[in-house]
Amino acid sequence: MNVVIAGPFGHGTLSDEAVLAGLLRHLQARKHTAVVLSADPPHTEEIHGVSAVQAAAPGSLLSAKEFWNALGKAHLLVLASGGVVSAAGQPPARSWLAVLEHAQVAGLQTAVVGVGAVQIDDPKERARVRRLLHFFAGGLSARDEGSKQALMSYGLGACNISACGDPALALGSAVGLKPEPSRIGIVLAQSLPSRSGFGVEQNAAAPSPAAALQGLLAGILSPSPLPNGETEKWAVTLFHDATAPARALAHALTSGPAGERLTTLAADCAPAEIQARMAECSAIFSLSLHGLILAAGAGVPVAGCAGEPGAAAFLSALGLGRFALPVHDGAFAAADAVTALRELLARAAELRLSIAAKLAGLRKKEAQNERMMGLLVPRRVARARGKRISFQGDEEDQDGNRH
Repeated sequence: MNVVIAGPFGHGTLSDEAVLAGLLRHLQARKHTAVVLSADPPHTEEIHGVSAVQAAAPGSLLSAKEFWNALGKAHLLVLASGGVVSAAGQPPARSWLAVLEHAQVAGLQTAVVGVGAVQIDDPKERARVRRLLHFFAGGLSARDEGSKQALMSYGLGACNISACGDPALALGSAVGLKPEPSRIGIVLAQSLPSRSGFGVEQNAAAPSPAAALQGLLAGILSPSPLPNGETEKWAVTLFHDATAPARALAHALTSGPAGERLTTLAADCAPAEIQARMAECSAIFSLSLHGLILAAGAGVPVAGCAGEPGAAAFLSALGLGRFALPVHDGAFAAADAVTALRELLARAAELRLSIAAKLAGLRKKEAQNERMMGLLVPRRVARARGKRISFQGDEEDQDGNRH
């Protein structure tokens, strides 16, 4: 089976690249081939080892010869993202969902896999999204129960939506170094929630979470006396998106006097490498849902923010619901985050065993995403389909091939 994967990939966001890596893990396990629509095809090909074609934005696809050529060789189009279906974003979710209609015109099966969603208040926008999902998504799965309920609030039937899980759960456990007892990981985000739309908008960090992060680092890095008379010193690894605003935030956080105890890692490498570095941490605090998923996949006890869609449900599924910290005015309480990290460190050995067992159950459920994609394209159809869409302006060479 040949698959085209569409979404806001190639922008350097950790969440999207983790989702893409999970989808590719499913497809490559069954020896399917994939082509990814990416804003940066060379980088996508480098870190994921997959073919990619240029797709800077969904609105540019109709005039892109490479897009139609990829569809002409495919059996299935899969749409996914680390963001959420909502009324926010430029372009909004419906611009991405319109790709499903283009694919069906080209004769492909379509699927929206492991999607996040939040309520849409505007009735016109809600109707547009419902139309695209109802008529043009052959398969539809949500990443959590809250997202399924949001999709149902658009007017979609419950029986048409599977709450399987996020594709990033398909990533295997990281094989990293032995955890450092005094190393903390923090997954940065520019705002809370980390994403309000399906696509990617590279905005500067909001003041509230930036100030909360500074307070968190101050609480972690300040000397703390131990009962034996020694001083506790923690080291911190900051994980962040490979975007200009995220790099600026990471730079601002490491410019203080304790900067020598801070290490930064941008998401410009494969998610498996990020997980391996997370495995070196004894506890991780993440502002993004996919930071939590990757950290848990690395076997690390995690804490996050309840204001991030899906985070509270994910932490509860791991038995860590009390570590979903409340969010007020777009920020978390730094002191509460420090307390949570100290408790995670104290219970690290116990929590690692519990997380591994519960994560196995979540991965088993998420594997239904792979089954859904396979059922959409029966083998006899996959074998038969080989016709290529002719794009106006193509020319035939002497062997009859069009280019």
